[in-house]
Amino acid sequence: MIIMNVIGSDKWLKILEDLYESDEDLCNIYHIEAPATSKVCASRTFDDIKNLYDFSFYVLIKEGRISGWFGREPDHLTGFFLDKGLRKNSKDVFKSYIFPKFGDEFLSSVYKKNSRAVSFLKKIGEPYAENNVIFTVKISK
Repeated sequence: MIIMNVIGSDKWLKILEDLYESDEDLCNIYHIEAPATSKVCASRTFDDIKNLYDFSFYVLIKEGRISGWFGREPDHLTGFFLDKGLRKNSKDVFKSYIFPKFGDEFLSSVYKKNSRAVSFLKKIGEPYAENNVIFTVKISK
């Protein structure tokens, strides 16, 4: 069973550091700062989200430990991470926990460098926009 909670901004950086530390490939290959340490990657993500207006930071807790996070702005999934255990069922996790936090349609953007996330988003949404840095999909329930 997965529990989902909204977390205050005072805890975001530590959560990001802990989760990114669990995924060496993210910080070595896929993150916009790669190759970098988990602390550098977490700091960059934190800097990207800390001043967003009307932003909520959700954690996914499985078996008593934080196993993922996602950010929500109105109509926009702004960042997400699932640990290896949740990634095996990522579509189900998205449908059961993330999709219900949004209306019938929403957007999600990732850095194009994160080809793993881009590939996943292409499976659950329709390409919406992209430039040389950002890839965005439109997701419909």
